[in-house]
Amino acid sequence: MPKEFVDFWKRMKWTSTSKAHPDDRDALQRLGSAVDSQTSSLKEFVSKNRKADDKTIYLSLLPVPYVGDLDRADIIVLTLNPGLHYSDFYAEKCRSDFSAALIGMLRQSFNGQVAPFLFLDPQFCWHPGFHYWEKKLRKTVECIAEDTKVPYHRALDDLARRLAVVQLIPYHSKKSPSNLQDVLQSSKEAKSYAHRLAATARQQKKTVIVLRGSWGLDNSTDVYVGNATLAASLGPEHGGKAIIMRYRGERWLKSGRA
Repeated sequence: MPKEFVDFWKRMKWTSTSKAHPDDRDALQRLGSAVDSQTSSLKEFVSKNRKADDKTIYLSLLPVPYVGDLDRADIIVLTLNPGLHYSDFYAEKCRSDFSAALIGMLRQSFNGQVAPFLFLDPQFCWHPGFHYWEKKLRKTVECIAEDTKVPYHRALDDLARRLAVVQLIPYHSKKSPSNLQDVLQSSKEAKSYAHRLAATARQQKKTVIVLRGSWGLDNSTDVYVGNATLAASLGPEHGGKAIIMRYRGERWLKSGRA
């Protein structure tokens, strides 16, 4: 199922200076000053003193179109973009262990890695991606741990094997420019993959959760779409309910809409 989407990203030259997918370059170039291909270190980034609402796209950082093992994951979260944090520059430029794991994940080559969902891997607990996803999933993981009678860390490890994320806009920025997903080929590929996935979710025994972004999907027994005000929640009373139902072998609508 994910082969076509992953093959699209395998055309990317991960070691190039400007890390834009070749099919996105023209659209990104038209954004002019909204794209930064030069900032290559944490020191440079801090010196530019960007504002909190900055919409600059940083192409010196690796894009993150997906996280986790797309082929084996049975819980797939659809969201908007990777965001931006100071530590992203440190992680990629100063930590070869992290950058190697990230590129391996982007190539969908895990080599027996215990936690394919990189941002739930305890060895990278210092990374902002771990802080974000562990916090967002904490109450849901606590419910899973209670259901399965295992310690929290084991429940987290198990979810790291079963969870994947697909991002509508793969490039790092604090806030994405408006309608960027409408002009990027990578966004169109992500949306096409999401629709194929949703159409076969029941057959493949997968749960799809729309967390953020305009994916054009509707609620069904295997697709959870949050409402406008709670769309970013993965707590057990909202998006996390669909995760818990998948663990219990149930479809989330059987217990009422989350």
